[in-house]
Amino acid sequence: METKKCEVATKGTKNTKGIKGCFWRLLCEIFVFFVFSLFFSAPLRSKNLCKWGMDVSFFDKIDMTKKVKTPSVINLIKSGDSHAIDLTKKTGEFLINLNWDSKIEKKGIFGFLSKSTLDLDLGCMYRLRDGSQGVIQALGNLFGSLSSHPYISLDKDDRTGQSSDGENIRLTKLEMLDVVVVFAFIYEGAPNWDSAKGVVTVKQQGSADIVIRLDNPEQGKIMCGLIKIENKDNQLVVTKLEQYFAGHKELDQEFGFGFNWTAGRK
Repeated sequence: METKKCEVATKGTKNTKGIKGCFWRLLCEIFVFFVFSLFFSAPLRSKNLCKWGMDVSFFDKIDMTKKVKTPSVINLIKSGDSHAIDLTKKTGEFLINLNWDSKIEKKGIFGFLSKSTLDLDLGCMYRLRDGSQGVIQALGNLFGSLSSHPYISLDKDDRTGQSSDGENIRLTKLEMLDVVVVFAFIYEGAPNWDSAKGVVTVKQQGSADIVIRLDNPEQGKIMCGLIKIENKDNQLVVTKLEQYFAGHKELDQEFGFGFNWTAGRK
């Protein structure tokens, strides 16, 4: 009989421990559910907790959104690479900068180095949405205007290449644009694009700089189509071209503007 009593008592102890374990496990699950609701349920925070008199301002300050880092520079590496800029947002002046190395070293027949100067000129062919079109360049004094039609302007002609900011084309009234083909041509010096090490930078307020390096040069051609800018669905799409041509006429034929070209000088 004593042995049986001990057995009954032992079984009773085990059952008590099992009940206590279930009770604490249930409490833990309730606590986890409460904490989860506190952090992630907006209705619970805004209604129930306020009714209970709890200060939920701390939780409202928690930013659960994922932060996306905006790049400071966008590099267009290959011909055909592009980047779109949203025109529906507030946009400022659009600037296209060309910088290059104006001093070219050349080996003579006896191995001596000689230096020559390379004069690159920046320009563009444009068409607006009203159908009007034209050319902006130093040749022919076609510097354009920012305050009147076509709202595109070349700031200066840097004949030495020594200007720290190179040459710049500025554009306003961006919504008026249809297509712009920006080019550079060698006005003076041997057609040596490799030595020029040209870099085009597109700047627009509130957007990352777009950088295009001329790293696939074709020697013997004086004209290079740098970039194409197109107005598509309230976006300005900037595309790297880096296409080389014998001159203005050949570039024009490629993009279908249809200008009449005659020889000229600055």
